[in-house]
Amino acid sequence: MKLYKNFIRIDVNSQMRETAAYHAKRRTQNIVRQFIPKNAPLSNLESNYIGSLGEIAVNFYFNGNVYLEDNYDMHQVDSGDIKVNGLIYDIKTEALPVKFYRQLYFGTINEYDPYGCRVWTATHKQHLHKYTGGVIFAAAPIPNDSKTDRQNDQLRERIVDFASQLIIIGYVEQDAFSKKESSWYSPPHPKTKKSRKYNSPNYIFHHSEIKPIKSLTDKTGQI
Repeated sequence: MKLYKNFIRIDVNSQMRETAAYHAKRRTQNIVRQFIPKNAPLSNLESNYIGSLGEIAVNFYFNGNVYLEDNYDMHQVDSGDIKVNGLIYDIKTEALPVKFYRQLYFGTINEYDPYGCRVWTATHKQHLHKYTGGVIFAAAPIPNDSKTDRQNDQLRERIVDFASQLIIIGYVEQDAFSKKESSWYSPPHPKTKKSRKYNSPNYIFHHSEIKPIKSLTDKTGQI
């Protein structure tokens, strides 16, 4: 099976890894994360690594570079992650256990499956006005058993090695959030009617609702 038609795959090189590791450490030192789930598969440092890697991948796709600004010491208020066609976008990168990442990669994951939707926390809605373009979603694979040996403030080599690629899923425009209600729960399974509870209320988007990133540029293929 091939990569889902609307997604872009970015292969991670050594420069991307080094840049992401640097920014992950800087963010961990200077930015207080408001909430870390007890059963999270990644440490705070690893979560920052995946987030930085996603920003690098999107910047690489649009600009061909792996540069990210280092202004953490200034404690500036977040003003967005990238400007495209004069509009500002937030970049939300999620780490998915590889069994679910594969389903997403091929576009076969259902909205009611675990990790079936991309989510953006409603607690950040007060910042949405700054993202004039909207939100870009990306995803990276991690081992299925990442929870088993997680340690605080550690960036495990196997997490770095496993995240050897990312997919840029696409984007949702700013006004898409006003058309949705946030929810604590994932979409219910059509047969069991069961839902999973999130750690916070989220705006929820299945990949079929997300616009292809290629529509923001004249690029027609993968990098």
